[in-house]
Amino acid sequence: MSHSSPSIPSRELSHSSPLRRTRSRRCQPRLPPFSYRANLVAALRGFRRLVECIEPVGLQSWVAPSATFPAASTVAMPDLLAAPLPPAARRKFAAFGDRQAETFTPFLALKLFGPILGQTAAPIVDWARVHHLERVRRYHFFASPGAIAADTDCTGVALVGLHRVGALAAHHLHQGAEQIMQSAALESLSASENRTHGKDNGELVEGVFKVYWDDEVQAGTRGRKHDPSCVANALHAVFLAAKRVGFSLRGPMVASERRDHGGLYSRCIDRAFVIERNIDYLLCCLDQQGFALGTRYYPSPDAFLCFASALVRDFPERVACLRAPLLGALGTRWYAPATSAEDPANPASPINLAMRIIAAQNLGVRPAAIFREKARLLQMQLPSGGWPAAALFKLGSLSYYFGSESMSTVFALRALLGPFATSDPAAIRP
Repeated sequence: MSHSSPSIPSRELSHSSPLRRTRSRRCQPRLPPFSYRANLVAALRGFRRLVECIEPVGLQSWVAPSATFPAASTVAMPDLLAAPLPPAARRKFAAFGDRQAETFTPFLALKLFGPILGQTAAPIVDWARVHHLERVRRYHFFASPGAIAADTDCTGVALVGLHRVGALAAHHLHQGAEQIMQSAALESLSASENRTHGKDNGELVEGVFKVYWDDEVQAGTRGRKHDPSCVANALHAVFLAAKRVGFSLRGPMVASERRDHGGLYSRCIDRAFVIERNIDYLLCCLDQQGFALGTRYYPSPDAFLCFASALVRDFPERVACLRAPLLGALGTRWYAPATSAEDPANPASPINLAMRIIAAQNLGVRPAAIFREKARLLQMQLPSGGWPAAALFKLGSLSYYFGSESMSTVFALRALLGPFATSDPAAIRP
């Protein structure tokens, strides 16, 4: 990076700031000093735990009606329909199909780590190849789509993850990026104008990637909607395709979307305009604190900071405008007080803490400024070697949360390893 490594921003943290008083030195718990050796030992234990957790279907989410994942009501994704569920939840989950394996968690692990997973990644890649998932244009949450529409979030994460471990052909990355580009909204509507099928879909912004493609049968009555975290993940895949396989970000393209009356509307739209609109959308979310209460599918603002900061890390020449506002937003969250364990946005949750550390690393914050938070994360490690389950994402319409010990462990390891997570696996061997 050409810029110097910053500290965590303190412009909102004057001595009169309530946030500063909340996290004063007197109130902070005593932690052992950060130790590189302890960090490495914890990471190796965590990797061993991940190997134990990987099943024939790879890493999988758990589902629970509470962000704390109580044992009595937490179900592994493939066993979801066998669990006692309220009628509304059962109707919703019935569309998922029975014994379904989800794609998002394993591909997210590949995206966060890439080659450093080494042999840990092999079962995930093998599973993806069995289901021909390295050669599809659009990705669904499940390996077998069923009634669930493909979405740009899963597609962006899958394309980047599979590419990072060398399991995705160049033309498939190119095709996937083209599909994401064609998800751009073709008109702007206010939130009140964008209500469909009794759903509040939020504001629709022309040119910005939608969560779901609406030209599929499975899209049904989902409606046209955005999610800032999903936009960041989708844009990452598009920029990766431009950087690695020559995908064009300029020139006209034809995009289509299904309007409320059911008809398919198509028109020509400029690629550069779409890219600009998505970057502006992320910038607007930061400037207006549109992510501060979480996003539609990611209840913690730390998820948005983590995913958006990865754009700055990998494509600084394209999204330099995001770096300063991301640092400011991170500073606010960095010193935010803990909330209830039931709150999926609780800053003290292990996965949220890990995502903030990752965001700081992505933005080039100097390592010494992160040591205390890393020490806190080390203290949360379970005797098993993993980290406690915590909510990462949720259903848009019901308060059901997705997470697992495996997912928390993936983020914790990425946070502890920092720059090593993009280097050779041999770099972390004792």
